[in-house]
Amino acid sequence: MFIETFFFTNVQDLQSWAAQWAKTLTPGVSILLEGELGSGKTSFVQGLAQGLGITDCVTSPTFALMQVYTQGRISLVHCDLYRLAPAEVWSLGLHEEWPDALIAVEWAQRLPFVPQAQVKVQFDILESGRHVTVEGRLVATKPPLLLPSKQT
Repeated sequence: MFIETFFFTNVQDLQSWAAQWAKTLTPGVSILLEGELGSGKTSFVQGLAQGLGITDCVTSPTFALMQVYTQGRISLVHCDLYRLAPAEVWSLGLHEEWPDALIAVEWAQRLPFVPQAQVKVQFDILESGRHVTVEGRLVATKPPLLLPSKQT
């Protein structure tokens, strides 16, 4: 288990960090994203997609609920549970195995289950930027520490 905290003053640094981290991630991992509206969840997923080699425009799937991107080195399943009650989440099939994909779930606190291979990323809005806490069980998914700014 690991817990790391980071501080970002701009979206470009957040996306660059996520892109760097994506290069180390393996299929089958769920990244559970939590935080207020506008805290950086979708920006983080855009960085992940870039790091995976996905060139499609990545936007929040708030209305579509799920977008699947397949052209990267690993497929990316991007979900947004903001509009769903926990009982409605089952219909998305996130509880099933996705062995060839990385799953990024915005508003993950609405999941009615906890994925076995998961990393939780909490986004907090501060006056001067974003505080990001990463907590996970898998050493292979530990985020990179080489950042423009890191706060412990």
